[in-house]
Amino acid sequence: MVKRSHFAIFLTSVTSVLSKKDTTSDECGVYLAESSTDHVLGSFAGKPYRRDDAIGSRDSVVQFVDIREHNRHLAGEDDGQRLENFLGTCWSGDSTAGMNEGAEVISAVGGPCFSSTGHVGMINAVIYQHSTLLRTDTDLLSSGYDETTSPGRGAFTTYHNLTLLAVDKIPVGMEIFLDFGMEYNQYDDTQKANIDDYRKMDEAMGKMVEFFNKHAESIGEKAASEVYEFMKKDVLDLTAEKRAPAARSLLPDTYHGLQGIIDSGGSALFSNPEVVKDLDWLKMNGYCQDNLVAGISTIEHAGRGAFTSRDMRKGEVVAPIPLVALNQGRSALSMMESEEDAEEHGTEAGTRTQQLLYNYMLEHPKSSALFLPAGGLTFNINHGGNQDAT
Repeated sequence: MVKRSHFAIFLTSVTSVLSKKDTTSDECGVYLAESSTDHVLGSFAGKPYRRDDAIGSRDSVVQFVDIREHNRHLAGEDDGQRLENFLGTCWSGDSTAGMNEGAEVISAVGGPCFSSTGHVGMINAVIYQHSTLLRTDTDLLSSGYDETTSPGRGAFTTYHNLTLLAVDKIPVGMEIFLDFGMEYNQYDDTQKANIDDYRKMDEAMGKMVEFFNKHAESIGEKAASEVYEFMKKDVLDLTAEKRAPAARSLLPDTYHGLQGIIDSGGSALFSNPEVVKDLDWLKMNGYCQDNLVAGISTIEHAGRGAFTSRDMRKGEVVAPIPLVALNQGRSALSMMESEEDAEEHGTEAGTRTQQLLYNYMLEHPKSSALFLPAGGLTFNINHGGNQDAT
């Protein structure tokens, strides 16, 4: 993965919009704001989440296939590196259940699945693959859409219901961290605590507190301090082995500080207090990412659309949209039809066509660059014409 682009646009309401949901909440569930890491953008919890809670709105995924193969002529060139930078902001097809679409499948995502960053020791959410793997189209088919005859067939993604799932308790204001893999997260760095170190040391500190609460007074301050130093040095060297330096870095100087770490929410939050932002700060400096929810578009043959999850006033930001540039985008997203695809589409093998992702990119007729609008549910926003714009 690479650092996210800091370019962004903001979709604002030009009229007052009433939510079509029966029940609305004024409580924003997830914010886009400056990351506490060096990753430019981050996602932050606007409310507390329990383990297995869904974070934000369930979103769409756009799969594109074999893009490196179609652009192998760019290998070693500047445009080839720019393409790799773009791909570094996406996920593999395996993570979103799109792995069977081609030999190499890349998934373009938006919202918190895009803007959340990684942290070796504080992974608190995952992209839940089963959410898209087990998706159904009952709602779309029951609306009258006919996938065999509709002129919209193939023009929009069928991958939806992408869910970001909490894997731990997430307090209000905490940054959301995903697992980008051992290599990216420097999981094996013995000088840097990883998620296993934090969890094991939290358990160890709980047992230490029990010991010192029971015995410190009877053995005296000097002996208690010596026991603690023995635990920090000899016991950790023996039990944690090569992870001992990272584990030791989480312990306080004296045993008197153990309870404070536990009371703060554990060693991870105690060591990284900057990952939790004040809710008022998020409201002032961030942008809500769950103002939109998915539903069946009111436009015939358009598939799914985006609907407001709460009432919006004129001038309010409906969705912040980070933009990811793809240099020479039209060329990069072009490909040759395979024999199998040509037979399915009724064309000839070798016909030049575009990746589905092209339908979702923003462009300017005088620029060769395309931009991926990676906001929450912004893939679902359909063109309604000037009269229908809200």
